[in-house]
Amino acid sequence: MKVQKEQKELEDLILKDVSKENLLRDVRWLCEKVAPRLSGTPACRQAAEYIERINRENGVAVNVHKFQAYTCAPEKAEMRVTAPEEKEIDAFAYAFTPPTPAGGLEAEVVAAGIGTEEDLNKVDVRGKICFVKYSGYKPISYNEKIRVAERHGAAAFLHQNWTPPERKLFHYGSAKHVWGVPTLKELKDPTPESFAHIPALCT
Repeated sequence: MKVQKEQKELEDLILKDVSKENLLRDVRWLCEKVAPRLSGTPACRQAAEYIERINRENGVAVNVHKFQAYTCAPEKAEMRVTAPEEKEIDAFAYAFTPPTPAGGLEAEVVAAGIGTEEDLNKVDVRGKICFVKYSGYKPISYNEKIRVAERHGAAAFLHQNWTPPERKLFHYGSAKHVWGVPTLKELKDPTPESFAHIPALCT
């Protein structure tokens, strides 16, 4: 009981000095002014500078660490359905996946559940675009789904989003958790095996 009482007193002390208005202001600024904030982009730097300034204004000591890193920030992705009717669909490319050929990639789309090994064993995605539903990290992470699709011979990977069409929000992701960040040797002298991975989009 004593521990619970002390914890409650500490919580009350902290909450007394928390400003709901300031919290909402900061979240709105980060979400509306500098979103998305991909690593290494100007938006990421602006967010760090904003957080540093707010903390210093509140008397908090801040150390900003800068370092070099190999990052990937996809700039543009396009997806077009050609049959049974033509339709443009908004899409975003996952980081650390290769681009399509210069003229794009056209193939049949095959639905494969949520993209587990069991799902892929039920369909034939060889040379086709593997289409899976987003399921968070259960029972398989979104980036692991890309590797499963590639292992089954898919030509490309397409990830369905959960958000309604009018919101136009994408699940930003990276495939480097699966394949790892390329080594400096691979970047300097790549081999066919170094980047033999499939394009991946989220829509």
